[in-house]
Amino acid sequence: MRIGSYDVLGELGRGGMGVVYRVRAPDGRELALKLLLKVDRGTFARFERERRLLASLGEKEGFVGLLDSGSSAEGAWLLMPLAPGGTLRKKLEAGPLGVEETVALGLQLATALGAAHARGIVHRDVKPENVLFTGGPGAGRALLADLGLARHFDRLAPGGSQSMSLTAHGMVKGTAGYMAPEQLEDPRSVGPPCDVFALGLVLHECLAGRPAYQGDSLLEVFARVRSGVREPHGRRDVPAWLETTLEKALAADPRSRFPDGASLARALGARRPGPRARAPLLLGTALGALILAASLIVSSRSPTPAPARVEPAPPPAAPRPPVATERLPGGLLLAGRNVPAADGREVPLYSFRLPDGSEIEMVRVPGGDFVMGADDGDAYDEEKPRHVRRMDHGFWIGRKDVTWGQYLAFCAATGRREPSRPDWWNQVPGTKLDHPVVRVSWDDAKAYGEWAGLALPGEAEWEKAARGTDGRKWPWGNEWDPGSRCNFADASCPLDSLDAGGKSLAKAFGELGWEWDREHRDGHAFTSPVGSFPRGVSPSGALDMAGNVSQWCEDWYDARAYERLAQGDEAPASSGRARVNRGGNWSNPARGCRSSIRSGLPPGTSTTDIGFRVSLGSP
Repeated sequence: MRIGSYDVLGELGRGGMGVVYRVRAPDGRELALKLLLKVDRGTFARFERERRLLASLGEKEGFVGLLDSGSSAEGAWLLMPLAPGGTLRKKLEAGPLGVEETVALGLQLATALGAAHARGIVHRDVKPENVLFTGGPGAGRALLADLGLARHFDRLAPGGSQSMSLTAHGMVKGTAGYMAPEQLEDPRSVGPPCDVFALGLVLHECLAGRPAYQGDSLLEVFARVRSGVREPHGRRDVPAWLETTLEKALAADPRSRFPDGASLARALGARRPGPRARAPLLLGTALGALILAASLIVSSRSPTPAPARVEPAPPPAAPRPPVATERLPGGLLLAGRNVPAADGREVPLYSFRLPDGSEIEMVRVPGGDFVMGADDGDAYDEEKPRHVRRMDHGFWIGRKDVTWGQYLAFCAATGRREPSRPDWWNQVPGTKLDHPVVRVSWDDAKAYGEWAGLALPGEAEWEKAARGTDGRKWPWGNEWDPGSRCNFADASCPLDSLDAGGKSLAKAFGELGWEWDREHRDGHAFTSPVGSFPRGVSPSGALDMAGNVSQWCEDWYDARAYERLAQGDEAPASSGRARVNRGGNWSNPARGCRSSIRSGLPPGTSTTDIGFRVSLGSP
């Protein structure tokens, strides 16, 4: 089947007015085409209104935008980008979201609604089915879709006079369980507060895992909405400020709610959890996917006074040279030379042969106790408490991050899709093949490891490789040394020209209480070739464990993991919504480059500042 110049590949969804197909464009792109099936004067007028509104609200504003439109023998159609991450409804089938992820999602959607409201447009059908994600399943930036019920609430707004009179008096327009009380009475007269109400219900559902208003019939649902009696979310971890924000958004009287999406966004943004190493990603910047909406990496807790200091584990003895009888895992060989490590030491270098015949450098991390976590004034709650961690096994870890060259060789060998290049790709001189690969998800990193016969390091393994046994703050020690130890957010990084949800990243830094070092220059605006900062080497001999790119780890992210570990529960989380990523990156300040900083993102997320390195266990 062919509609216009687009080949139909399959059906994505069907409703009362039309059907949405997955189609292939002449240039090979896969897109979404919405075909109008029901043809009458009123339906066609609403379809035409949706076309006009889609043309004025695109991805920049937080909506699934319009690429093309037309008519054919099959009917009128609209062409839009295909959002590969699916819907929020599908994501919620797996259960409730975390508080941090809910707040980040709410901020994105409220900002998008604010852009529409500023143009005099009210959506009128905000619900989980109309929230799509740009990344992997349930990941990436969240976009609002389906403007089929949207209309202008301001006749003076551009196009307003053409769309204000299409809803007949007495007709209910919206979705049961997400409509504000005034929308039930007269959908023609509603304004931005009805969208605020609907988004409040969506966020409530994200926390509860079920709709706030349920019933056996539409009349019962409508009655519950009018009564204002909602199903409680039942969560103990929801902070008081968020409860207050949702109560205001869900006020029965529209005059008591936030007046528009922008006001709700300001409330969510002003009281978002404290900054974390990944915070810039959740601001909707060009630095990465926003899972930002779907993100779990911003801490909801702030630093607290440090308890009694844990005595650090004793520093390791000088490494003994491996002897010929040492048993090594298959594929691993001694390289025959030593390489520098922190504190003026040297460690043996190993080489692991990859399936394509190339080799990857590795260094040995011996077993034994080490200090994990932090309690100082820079520490966030998920890094606490500082404690001694037992590690009964030794292992090997990649000396450097996996590069573009290495990852593209894996793609060529396996047919796996290559990562998309960052927006700033052409601003970085040289081939970039020796830069750490980015725009790779945890799933991508895991697949590379399986192909190579290697693995991703566990979180405890990564931290020990980064800071050794003595609990040092950065891989090289406890004193920050800007410009010569790692690639971080300094004067070389163009924070003032990078977008962070409609404002510069530099401004976002200030709002988060982070410091942009404008005095020092490390010489790299974005990523740098791996190993460019040998003075930042760790005690194990690993390079770039601070700055350049953050790195995926094997473990599921658990914000309270260190509390459990300190109490003797060493079992890693068996499931979750996010995978751990560790270490700072080129867009982080000193505080975000500490060896104890912890973050987590959904495994399908790929950003411009997260890569990975590999590890290998003992035989």
